[in-house]
Amino acid sequence: MSARAFPPQSKSKSRSRARAGKSATVRRVATSPRDESAGTAPPQRERHSMPGFVMQALLQRKLVSAYRERPPYQQNDYIGWILQARREDTREQRLAQMLDELAAGGLYMRMEHAPSRRD
Repeated sequence: MSARAFPPQSKSKSRSRARAGKSATVRRVATSPRDESAGTAPPQRERHSMPGFVMQALLQRKLVSAYRERPPYQQNDYIGWILQARREDTREQRLAQMLDELAAGGLYMRMEHAPSRRD
């Protein structure tokens, strides 16, 4: 299969339109299913319910209020992240990280989170 050669675009035409004060109207045309959804709200995140073992750990470490003070998306992300772990030891490590971050304050997924900082 040979590559198709297209003639170079004439620069003089576009310059002459600009000089004449004419502007080309740009219209968005849907060319794929992804483009057809432009302008709609992004898909909602999956909402995770609180598993018993996470609530138990929060109660034992007295971190329920620190957890509830976090924005809903962070609460949901923590739970989803913990539940995504395939291995039990990974799940336990992620739970421990969440608990440590809640206790320390100022961290979210190992990133600085100023609104939760404890002074």
